[in-house]
Amino acid sequence: MTCSIVGDYTYTWTDSANQVIEGVNGNTYTPTESGTYSVFVSNGQGCEITCSISIEIESVYELIQGWNWNDKHIN
Repeated sequence: MTCSIVGDYTYTWTDSANQVIEGVNGNTYTPTESGTYSVFVSNGQGCEITCSISIEIESVYELIQGWNWNDKHIN
């Protein structure tokens, strides 16, 4: 997810439990779990905005190294 605002802004991302996501302070965050995420954006002049989005993460399949597809069988 990317919050595209130009300028000198502070970004605070929160997870579904409304907990601040530590270590994420830029305009981009990639969630790893389904849920509702929010970003609070502010600047030094007192302008503020909050945006939220619900994300559903589908299963990610990882190929096991050393296996390959051979005709109709996995080796």
